[in-house]
Amino acid sequence: MKRHHASPLSLLATAWLGLAAGPTLHAALPAPDLTVDLVSPPAAAPGEDIGNRIRLIVKNVGTAPAHGTQAHPTGYMVDLTLGRDQNVPAGFRVFSANFVEDALLKGGRVSNTVDLAPGAFHQYATGAGIPADTPPGDYFVCATVDPGGAVAESNEGNNTTCRRIRIAQRVNVGPQSDFPNKFK
Repeated sequence: MKRHHASPLSLLATAWLGLAAGPTLHAALPAPDLTVDLVSPPAAAPGEDIGNRIRLIVKNVGTAPAHGTQAHPTGYMVDLTLGRDQNVPAGFRVFSANFVEDALLKGGRVSNTVDLAPGAFHQYATGAGIPADTPPGDYFVCATVDPGGAVAESNEGNNTTCRRIRIAQRVNVGPQSDFPNKFK
């Protein structure tokens, strides 16, 4: 039986490069990795646009640039949805004026996005209109970066972030004919 002995030079190179000894060496190719941070209000009313209270930040935590749509027609986008759980189906969401589980919120697609270098981030403004017929209850506002899978990432499983939100029935206060005279 013939034994293979590594030369001192190959052992030194292996140790210096941090590579495993063996006949095949695999190095991960540089790739972007998009994540999204989301801050949303704890409560909203049906029909309310909470876009001015949303903070949406996309980060590239990968090792290669991520292309946005400003310079590349097939760059990443961001979708904002509303649902009863944190499970957002894959793919672009569709807007509905009425409440539908995981539907795109009114104004909730960010389609004009910038390129992100490794380690870079960008905050986006967005609309987020809650459908007027949304029943009161507990929900999740979810942001998904690259829902269309336009960017080949090192980790496709970290593209959605969800935050709990309570939808409370809107109270309409206005002129009332049954108020006592002292309140008129």
